Amino acid sequence: GFRDSLSIDGPFDLLGYSIGGGIAAHYVVEHAERIRRLILLAPYFYETSTDDFNEIFDGKMWRKITAWETLDEMKLFFNHRLGLLSKDTPPGLIMHGLNALRSELYPQGYWSKFYDSFSVECEESNSFLKDNRDSLHKLTCPTLLFTGKGDTICDPNKLASLQDIFNPDFFAFISLESGHFFGPKGDT
Repeated sequence: GFRDSLSIDGPFDLLGYSIGGGIAAHYVVEHAERIRRLILLAPYFYETSTDDFNEIFDGKMWRKITAWETLDEMKLFFNHRLGLLSKDTPPGLIMHGLNALRSELYPQGYWSKFYDSFSVECEESNSFLKDNRDSLHKLTCPTLLFTGKGDTICDPNKLASLQDIFNPDFFAFISLESGHFFGPKGDT
């Protein structure tokens, strides 16, 4: 529907970041003929997530992932999940403003309900790479994968295994000194 609303008739380039990378991979399996080039930036697949992240996800400890509802949870998210050093965290005024804005926009418990729904819908996707190995290997659209060596959500070693899943004639893999969002040691 999104493609139709933009009147995109021919093949197009598709970039997916994090959960968007997983969504892009689902899309290309269903509609390979529509994709000219595929770029995946730290794509989230249950199968390639860090063991720590999957343990939290399986335990439905949503507030440890991104469902921050308090200022302390927000700081933990930026510092641990995204890899931003405390010294590089935005000033207190900005952090308080972000927290207040988020509190106004999303009622208490919103993100927990979101992830409850997300986990139910994703059950069938927990084995996406295994279930779609043949389709992904047959892709002929150039595919570029970026991953970060310090990523706390997508395991860079597990993502490297995608080199064996995607068609090697059309697949390139680049691992950078970064995290899921912010680079390590203050490099952004």
